[in-house]
Amino acid sequence: MPSKKDSASLIPYPLPEQPEPLPVSHYGAPELRRPSRAVERIDDTIRHFIACMIETMYAENGIGLAAPQVGVNLQIVTIHIPESMQTEHPSASFTPQDKIIYEQMPLALINPVISNPSTQTDIMEEGCLSLPGLAGNVRRSLTITIEYTDLDNVTHSYTCTGMLARCLQHEIDHLNATLYIDRMDPEERRRLEPKLRRLRKQTMKELRQRSY
Repeated sequence: MPSKKDSASLIPYPLPEQPEPLPVSHYGAPELRRPSRAVERIDDTIRHFIACMIETMYAENGIGLAAPQVGVNLQIVTIHIPESMQTEHPSASFTPQDKIIYEQMPLALINPVISNPSTQTDIMEEGCLSLPGLAGNVRRSLTITIEYTDLDNVTHSYTCTGMLARCLQHEIDHLNATLYIDRMDPEERRRLEPKLRRLRKQTMKELRQRSY
């Protein structure tokens, strides 16, 4: 096991000197199907990697990103839901704790854990930066409790609702090697199979050309 001081060894490619977008892993890349390991030490390498994740999220016009999506199997998620999207969820009604999180965006969540998912659910269409050009309906809990560590090594726990809860469930699924297509209705998923096969074929071609 790498030492706690050896964060750089957990990132399989050299990071740019300044924060900038990283290549996004697409469907078929093996890192998307590997469970991620906990971050043991929040050091400058981890902070710099997270800064690059945020730049990637912005460059790809995403509202969330998980570390496996940029080829790193560590339990890290970044989110930034723009104000224009915060009320798009059918059950949009902010709680005080929702507002606390929204005010901190862009937000990095290290070793995030979801608990107390509500039995009340709804279905919304989701997309994913790792499955470009695809979308599908996914049922998720309306309310969750999220616990995570921030960049200053402080632990937080909040109850989240609406779009925030959905985004966090989607991104934290990535840390457990789960994609949103795994949660779709089987029949709807089958209709996507031709596109998924094409995307996987393209990804395999790109992987053969990868320089790291």
